[in-house]
Amino acid sequence: NESKYIGFTMYTTCVIWLAFVPIYFSTASHLPLRITSMSVTISLSATVTLACLFSPKLYIIIF
Repeated sequence: NESKYIGFTMYTTCVIWLAFVPIYFSTASHLPLRITSMSVTISLSATVTLACLFSPKLYIIIF
């Protein structure tokens, strides 16, 4: 039952990183924008992973 949440998390993480790659390489000349986009992508990926894996468990505990 846990595998569907893990699969959804992996799919979402891949979509986030596939959207990030063109942005990262198109900002090659602008270093602050490149660092910002990398930071936002890592933070978004970590947040999505935590939310997708732990929100079903928290929902069961709270309700």
